[in-house]
Amino acid sequence: MRGQKPLHFWILIASLLVAPRVTFAEPQTENLNPGPRSSDEAVFLYQEASDAFVKKDHKLAIKDFERFLDRYPGDEKANSAYISLMESELAAKKFPDVVRHGKELLNRKPDAPSRNRANTMMAEANLNLKNFLDAKLVSDELLKGEPTDRQKATAWSVKFQCHLEDKQFPEADSMLDALTSLIQKAPMDPFSRLLPEYRMILDERKCTISHLLKNKQFNIVEADNDEDKTRFTEEELMDYFSKKNLCMKSALPATLTVTNPEVIHEWCEAFTNLNHELERLRIDPFLKQKISKDLKATFDFSKTLSADLSKCYAPIKVKKRRRKRRVHAS
Repeated sequence: MRGQKPLHFWILIASLLVAPRVTFAEPQTENLNPGPRSSDEAVFLYQEASDAFVKKDHKLAIKDFERFLDRYPGDEKANSAYISLMESELAAKKFPDVVRHGKELLNRKPDAPSRNRANTMMAEANLNLKNFLDAKLVSDELLKGEPTDRQKATAWSVKFQCHLEDKQFPEADSMLDALTSLIQKAPMDPFSRLLPEYRMILDERKCTISHLLKNKQFNIVEADNDEDKTRFTEEELMDYFSKKNLCMKSALPATLTVTNPEVIHEWCEAFTNLNHELERLRIDPFLKQKISKDLKATFDFSKTLSADLSKCYAPIKVKKRRRKRRVHAS
């Protein structure tokens, strides 16, 4: 009959419907950066990383040294690659990576010079990470390994800063004395330049936390009742402020060689707080004026030493109490 399809046509259609679908796999793209495949290529990659390191292209140096160590951990230049990698990471402020790769290098039992260089960089990295205990421990290991003078200076500098942050002032003083003795025999930057800053900030911080117990008691003096106003005698108040004032003044001579504005600012802030502490006290006005006169003399002395100190003191700003307006019902 016209219009009917032959039988073999329907058989063909049925076979197409039940036949499994054929999928074509996408062609695999070759890894564009497969890394070295032979010792010759390892030498090439190490040299490429070293060239980037010399040019201070730390981002590329880190990438290439990591590739080299990943593919050739047993190469004779591996320890050298670790050192250069850590130096690039330190320059790039990748402090966690410095510590991680330093531990990896120490696990390889490197020679003494490489071990000392690794510990030096790990000490600096831990200090920047505020891992003060680890920084001190690594510095101690460094000092045991017959380090160079510069490495010794780094170890003592790191330990000084750690003790300073932990408010361990006698220990910080000891580290600073050791560093000072070394610098006097073998001057070297940046440590020669940092010594005055270290001394000033140590003295200022010792001043700031001195008489802590009295500080807490003086806060009570600010209360409104008359009993608290007479809690301390004139001699006690004069002794407290004169000692603190003298302590702050003793830190000032270092400003003649201090160039770090942050150190100057910290002294200014501490001295301002001392002045404000006096201004907040509810004591006899004549006594307050007498104490304030000595503080002003220290401030005037500070202005002769550094232009930055001439504008550091800011008078206290007393907040005015707003009177509540009463609304009367009409």
